[in-house]
Amino acid sequence: MKFTLRLSIVCSLLVGTACVNPSFDDSEINFSGVEASTQSIYGGTATSGDPQVYGLRMVYSNAEGACTATLIGARTLLTAAHCAEGVIGQSVQIYAINGPKLYSNDDTDYIEITEKRVHTGWGGNPGENADDLALLLLEHTVTVPPKPWNLSASNVGSGKPVRMVGYGNTETGGSGSKKETAQEIDQVTTHLLHFDQRNGHGVCQGDSGGPVFATGTDGVERIIGVASFVSGSCDYAGAHTRVDAYAAWITTWLQEKETPTCARDGLCKQGCQTPDIDCTCGADGQCTTACSDPTLDPDCGKNCAKDSVCSETGTKCAVADPDCAGLGEYCSKPIQCPDRMCTNDSQHEDYYCSTACSTTVKCPAGFECSNKVCKKEKQPEAEPGEACTKGDTWCTQYTECLGKPTTCVETCESDGDCTEQNYACTGKDGDKKFCVAKKEAEQPKEPPKQNPTTPTTGLTPAGTPAPVMGCASAPVSNVWLVLAAMAFVVSRRRRG
Repeated sequence: MKFTLRLSIVCSLLVGTACVNPSFDDSEINFSGVEASTQSIYGGTATSGDPQVYGLRMVYSNAEGACTATLIGARTLLTAAHCAEGVIGQSVQIYAINGPKLYSNDDTDYIEITEKRVHTGWGGNPGENADDLALLLLEHTVTVPPKPWNLSASNVGSGKPVRMVGYGNTETGGSGSKKETAQEIDQVTTHLLHFDQRNGHGVCQGDSGGPVFATGTDGVERIIGVASFVSGSCDYAGAHTRVDAYAAWITTWLQEKETPTCARDGLCKQGCQTPDIDCTCGADGQCTTACSDPTLDPDCGKNCAKDSVCSETGTKCAVADPDCAGLGEYCSKPIQCPDRMCTNDSQHEDYYCSTACSTTVKCPAGFECSNKVCKKEKQPEAEPGEACTKGDTWCTQYTECLGKPTTCVETCESDGDCTEQNYACTGKDGDKKFCVAKKEAEQPKEPPKQNPTTPTTGLTPAGTPAPVMGCASAPVSNVWLVLAAMAFVVSRRRRG
């Protein structure tokens, strides 16, 4: 068979509506008429790798189109629905090639597509619920190992770095080239991955059906999305269909068309030397610890693995999510809480995880409903210096219940923060400090009063020399008593 490029690319990347930042305009939808000189993978570089990425040539009765696809089975290619459907009034024959160039003079470089399945939900218009996916069956198996594909919602999220690969015509026209570029997910919706391409990187015409690759927590790169449409120009915004949202549909095809292997192919094969991960982590309706990595099990909910995001209430996880803070436990942002509520109250400055409440939905023990949010129950309040019971009293004005007996004690950073006199800010640097009454030893004392009879300066209070204390001497007070006694005796003798 011989190929002749007769017209411009007609089955090109759809231009349509989307959401997110930036905004999209429905009036810009366009399904064809893209010039053959349009550049592929916006801001990308040529690559000779990614053998699982194939270029597609769609041959119509009087036209030809180009798209991209990814090998996910020994004979299965995953692409966009709008790449596999025929033009109105015309059938289409599709051929695949996985070399660095889309066009080749050697017909043996191409493999004919013998069967296709367009998602039944595809109606010809791009958007959130467009179901823009198709599966193609190669004429024969290939030696290239299939690319792992994503079955779990845990592997997609805003800000996640990704890699895009696609075919399309170069900016100078002529043959299409396989190119790649790096991006990160801007927003995730139920069926789509959105990308802000204003940084000059993303998909463009000719890249339809091409893959978005992302590396999971296990270090394996998987296809997580299929290029669907752009809005406006290629340097504005693009959207890809989420693969995990259609896991059951893809698996059904693989079970019908492919032979299970011991590799990760979405099919369970018994008798492997190492148990097939598709058996332990397959879609069997069970999320258990038998699957060592919950991100690989489509039956396990989103964010069950350690990924800094708490799985939401009602999510099926084999074990408790290590990223979740419990009700009433400290949180700094809502994604740490199962119900996405991180709140505080007048008695609890630190934020804690909470849940919603209403007249019919009551709060758990220890909480009370306030503005439809469960808040920690308020405790009786006590002012600074008042008696308190630790754990049962709320000390106001940045005080805490301490001491014996317990009272509300001020917290402080320096002595100037203590409102009571003779209180000092006590505690180690780096730790919380409290205002504590100064010890008596630390209180200022009056100078000691001198005893006038105490020989401290060698002079008596009148300035007369103090008696010298010797071995036969007596204290001054005793000398005066002796003299007084002697005078009394002399007086009695005279009277006699």
